[in-house]
Amino acid sequence: VLSDLNNEKINRFKSDFETGETIINKQEFSQESALVRFEILKYFGFNDEKEMEKIFTAQTGSLFYSSDYQLVVNRNELIIGKKSEVINENSVEIVLEITGIEILIPENIKNEIREFGNCHWKIDQNKIKLPLKLRKKREGDIFFPIGMIGKKKVSKFFKDEKLSILAKQKIWLLCDANEQIVGVLPFRQDGRFAAEVVEKTLFLLI
Repeated sequence: VLSDLNNEKINRFKSDFETGETIINKQEFSQESALVRFEILKYFGFNDEKEMEKIFTAQTGSLFYSSDYQLVVNRNELIIGKKSEVINENSVEIVLEITGIEILIPENIKNEIREFGNCHWKIDQNKIKLPLKLRKKREGDIFFPIGMIGKKKVSKFFKDEKLSILAKQKIWLLCDANEQIVGVLPFRQDGRFAAEVVEKTLFLLI
């Protein structure tokens, strides 16, 4: 039978998840009673006791899946988030419309991007090939971050920004028709395509 204290701990974890992602300190969590650990992980659909034990000994980057959630081991954190509804996000490309001088981003995607911040970019239309599109990171992606010298792998940029594994999966890249990365939304624009004059400038507001 769960005590009032255990119930309080379990309810606190559940309420924390309402923000969309739960980050649990692995060391502190491992010190909770087996019953509390079981009830919290069960809430996210992790019902197999042997699988639960593996979570606490797994290396950074290990992934565990329930029917609706994924759990990522990230150093001393357990990060739990909803599984993507997209089977292969690397194949998803969203072609963007332009009205006048403004690049239009679908509202649901804007909301995803705003989880990480806002951006106000000016893009030189003479230096890109339309249409612009959004996609997720792919192996080997590079760009030239504005304000920095030279190129950088997108994977290295993610690491420098100290993004969790789940956060990395949520980031959208703005690309042109030639697969040039115009920017990592909303973190950094590619300096090669930043507009210096108003003429032939496209605006991206998030």
